[in-house]
Amino acid sequence: MAALPGIKKIWPATALAGHTPLQHTSGSALFNATNTADHGSLKRRTLRPDRNGVRIGIIDSGIDYKHPKLGGCFGPKCLVAYGYDFVGDAYTGDGNARPDSDPMDECNGHGTHVAGIIANDADRFSSISALGAYRILGCRGKTELEVMISAM
Repeated sequence: MAALPGIKKIWPATALAGHTPLQHTSGSALFNATNTADHGSLKRRTLRPDRNGVRIGIIDSGIDYKHPKLGGCFGPKCLVAYGYDFVGDAYTGDGNARPDSDPMDECNGHGTHVAGIIANDADRFSSISALGAYRILGCRGKTELEVMISAM
C-alpha cells in the first residue's frame, strides 16, 4: 500500500481508550464535603441571541443534551446546537462503528461533565454561543484512531 502513487505515509488502525473511572473503596471522605463556591450552576443557560459568539466542539462520549442544565434540547436554538455520533450506540471500540446523527451521551457521562463545566462558564464568558457534541467513545470508553481523526 505504501508503494502506491500519492501515498505519503500509512498508519495502522489503533484502538484507543478514554478515561478510566476511579475505583473507590470508600466514600466516607466525601460524607462531609461542602460546596465552598456558588458558581450559579442552577441557573438556566442562556445563549448569545445573535449566535455570533464562540462555538465550542467537544470530542468525547457525546453530551446528554436532555439534561435541564444543558438546555434540555439539541438543535439550532439550543445550547447543544450541533454535533454527530461517529460510533453509534452499540459501539465497543472493535471496528463496529455505526455512525448516526444523534450525539447523545448514553452511558459514559464524561462528555456531559465537560459540557457542564463549559456551560457553567458561559454565564461569565458571554462570548460562548453554542456547544457541539462529537461522540467518539462507546460505552466501554474505547475508540479507534480513525474515528478520532474523523471527528477532528
